[in-house]
Amino acid sequence: MNKKKILIASLILISIILIIAILFWFFYPRNQGSSQEDFSLNYALLKSVIKQGESSSLDLKISPKEKDNFNLKLQGLGNLAYLSEDSFSADESKLIRISFNGGSSPGVYAGSLYIESCTSNKTIPAVLEIQSPETPIVVNLELSQKYREILRGGEVLFDINIFNLKAQETNSVTLEYAVNNLEGEIIKLESEVVTVGSNLKFTKTMHLPSNIELGNHVLSVTLKYKDYTATSSSLVEVVNVKKSFFQRFDIFSILVIILLLAIVIVIIYMLRERNKLFLSLERQHQSQINSISRNIEKQKHKSLNKVKTESQRRKVLSKFESAKRKILEKMKSEQKRQRKELEELKKKGNQKIINQKMNEWKNRGTSEALKSADIDSGLKSKLEALESARVGGFISRNSYLKGKRRITKRLR
Repeated sequence: MNKKKILIASLILISIILIIAILFWFFYPRNQGSSQEDFSLNYALLKSVIKQGESSSLDLKISPKEKDNFNLKLQGLGNLAYLSEDSFSADESKLIRISFNGGSSPGVYAGSLYIESCTSNKTIPAVLEIQSPETPIVVNLELSQKYREILRGGEVLFDINIFNLKAQETNSVTLEYAVNNLEGEIIKLESEVVTVGSNLKFTKTMHLPSNIELGNHVLSVTLKYKDYTATSSSLVEVVNVKKSFFQRFDIFSILVIILLLAIVIVIIYMLRERNKLFLSLERQHQSQINSISRNIEKQKHKSLNKVKTESQRRKVLSKFESAKRKILEKMKSEQKRQRKELEELKKKGNQKIINQKMNEWKNRGTSEALKSADIDSGLKSKLEALESARVGGFISRNSYLKGKRRITKRLR
């Protein structure tokens, strides 16, 4: 199978993949159940961090595809959060304000917002962090993407960063690590005392119970120092089996990725094949130019060894420079024509003819240039002899000029 057939086969394969991807795009959402897409939300997590005694709010936008009835219910947060509306009917986007208040003890509170329509429902995690109004020490919990999903009975690793804002002395602080479900219940609780100077960073490991429920949970750390409390939290999901790389994408996304990779491979292949031919021709051209230039230089040195006067030397140099320039111009003009011809042959895709032409150009270009470069033989010798005869007074000026015109014309 030649390269043209391989290219055609690749393009056909890409077309088939594209058709499959388009068909899948039309039918896949229906097969997965349209009820999961009956409405969309502008938040996947409701989270607020406030000082004790303060309040805050978030505007949740619910966008139905068509007119529908909705019922909303906050769970796990008690009187720390409330909704502007808990039921409504809408056929366009609707804003629901969720208000949080810091009227409880500092700490991390976990809950959820349950949204139900006539055909589907969704649950959004909700987290409220209440901190002391002013605290000299702050804490930050950092969770890598690797531990966003945790197996039942598995372990979760996270980084703890503590910053002493006053940094005047070393202090002992109490850290409480907790895992809460979205009903507000504490599933796992650990604590320890650490000593902090200006700052402290370390990695903490927690082991989850083997009977923990599947789904979203809130991982948090609470720092207590004297009468001050600082908090930090992150959302984690408990699963039976962690998703592989490909399971993080739907089939349509995978098909699109495959299609794009196939297109890139074909483009690279086409550019590589095209560039390979032209690079080969370019190397061939450069080799010819170098070979002719060396040949001309060699002949120039031979001629210079024969001259006896400075005047003759200048004439030889001038003639060789002129000859070299004309020969190289002729070669470059021919090489330009060859590149254009190769473009046309490449479009036709006949590799056999292309190879024949490459060999033909290589041999013909070198032989013709060498023939043109042979300026130190034949006519050149006759011209030098004619000049010597005129200088010696053996021929008249008219005879010299007539002979010179004849030889110069042939040299051109």
